[in-house]
Amino acid sequence: MLPPEPAFMDFEGLRLRIVAGDPGLVRLTLALRAVLTILVGILLTRALPQPHPLAATVGIYLSLLLGLMVNDPLPGRRKGTLWLCGLASIASFSLGVGLIAWPWLSNLFFVLLAGLSHYLGKFGFRYGSLGLMSFFGFLMARIFPVPAAGLPVMTTAILVGTALAYVLRFWWLPDRPERILRWTYLAFQARCQLQRRQPSVRGLARLNEAALALDDQLRVLQAEELRRQLFQAELRLGQWTEARLTGQPEPEIESFDCPLPEVPPGTLLDVITYRGAGLPERLGVLAAQTILAVSLALWMGQSLAPDHWYWCAMASYMVFMQVRTLGDSLVRAFSRLAGTGMGLILGLLAGASLPLAGALPLVAILLCLFAGYYMSRISVFWMLLFNTTAISLLYTLLGQDAPQLMQLRLGMTLLGSLLGSLVALLVVPVRTAQKARSQASQVLEQILRLEDGGQLPELRAIDHLVFNLRRIGSSGSLLPMRLPETARLVRATAHLAYASRHYMIHRDEHWRERVRRSADEVRARLS
Repeated sequence: MLPPEPAFMDFEGLRLRIVAGDPGLVRLTLALRAVLTILVGILLTRALPQPHPLAATVGIYLSLLLGLMVNDPLPGRRKGTLWLCGLASIASFSLGVGLIAWPWLSNLFFVLLAGLSHYLGKFGFRYGSLGLMSFFGFLMARIFPVPAAGLPVMTTAILVGTALAYVLRFWWLPDRPERILRWTYLAFQARCQLQRRQPSVRGLARLNEAALALDDQLRVLQAEELRRQLFQAELRLGQWTEARLTGQPEPEIESFDCPLPEVPPGTLLDVITYRGAGLPERLGVLAAQTILAVSLALWMGQSLAPDHWYWCAMASYMVFMQVRTLGDSLVRAFSRLAGTGMGLILGLLAGASLPLAGALPLVAILLCLFAGYYMSRISVFWMLLFNTTAISLLYTLLGQDAPQLMQLRLGMTLLGSLLGSLVALLVVPVRTAQKARSQASQVLEQILRLEDGGQLPELRAIDHLVFNLRRIGSSGSLLPMRLPETARLVRATAHLAYASRHYMIHRDEHWRERVRRSADEVRARLS
């Protein structure tokens, strides 16, 4: 017998949620690198005989971006990609400085680099990172214009920031494959315990995502027996959950507890993400949308707030960052606006209540930035909420008029988000429902192809398709105007995949009938 279900948010449940929510400790590592980047950058600046705050700001900012943007999947290329991105930032920053005397030409290069930063992702991870860092390097030159005589100092700051990103990424806090494997394994175990404590259908979906993350790593290590045991453990817990929710006799289940394989030197393990987060066949359209939206935001931002136009331009640019559908774009726009607004309120309240003297304001800023980077892999809203809170506190600490500046930032963010959303809505949009239907059709086709039996790699390929389908459908569920038909299609397809996995393992009439009924429902919703 299971113990009585614990109260919500008990300490053990909270611990399990934290472990389960960060497979491989990817989010924690990213947040620690960000905080250490800022601390080391401040210490280096204070140690200089003649500190240069502007150069330090640019170097630290680009170093933070390098930690986020460089995600080359090949271990031998990741170090080279980081240095190439640093050099690309220097080149684009220098170009931005050189074009200060010609504002119209500088604006033209700005919008072209904005579109190119998305389009280059078509040629691979390295080129996508190079495009993004080139754009942000040029943006820094526009935000912090310096004369040509100051270029050597700024170049040195960017090189130091690149070196700092390298040291943190590969020496101080490297992505150790053994640690990633162990904590991904612990995240799956935590998901299993959470499901047993609070069984639910949504919990099964999260359990499947945790299993896919671990299965991906075991596949790289060629641990086929462990992959089969993992698959069986997931199936048994699914059967137990169904029996528990329907009041049927509960089958006996065993925990997935086994020794992990050795990780050969040089192996790169990563945690599953939103696969195919850019559609290569649509990156040209995405680039065109970005150029149009940023051009409009640039024009309106410079007309309304010449000194802070970049808030408007960046809000429109971020609407198209790592999106696949119109729903993704609208969610990003709404999340950016809501996160900025809430962060503004929290920042002003914190600035009014905290003493400006002493280390407390700096500690609060670092905690906010840590939380922002920790949440960056999950939600744009939470990332912007904490980052805006930190910026508002920083303005207060520097003696700036924080309320007025933050209100201006909110207005510019609103304008930029609206312009980006309008372009996404009107210029060759990919509807969320349309993409969900296409993905559901692929799932149905794969399952029908394997009706007479499938091996583990084929079953996991179906799981990955359903994983992507859930991600597509989630953007529709987060919109103010929900997409109920898309949500029902996602649920029906997930039920079909669940039933088909059990049928292909057990081969009995009960699961065969469930597969047939689920397939009929998916066909009906697709027709």
